[in-house]
Amino acid sequence: MELAFSKLKTFLRTAQARTRQALTDAVRAALGWINEEDAINWFHHCGYHVH
Repeated sequence: MELAFSKLKTFLRTAQARTRQALTDAVRAALGWINEEDAINWFHHCGYHVH
C-alpha cells in the first residue's frame, strides 16, 4: 500500500491542484497512472510472487 500511495502522492504533487475540482481531476488521472505492472512489481517487492 505504501508504494501505491507514494506513486499517487508523486503524481498529485506534480499536478499542483489548488481547487477541489482540480484535485478531483488529478486523483482520477493519478489512478489511471497506476497500472497492472506497477501492482505486480509492488507485490514482488514485498515478497509475494504473483503469476
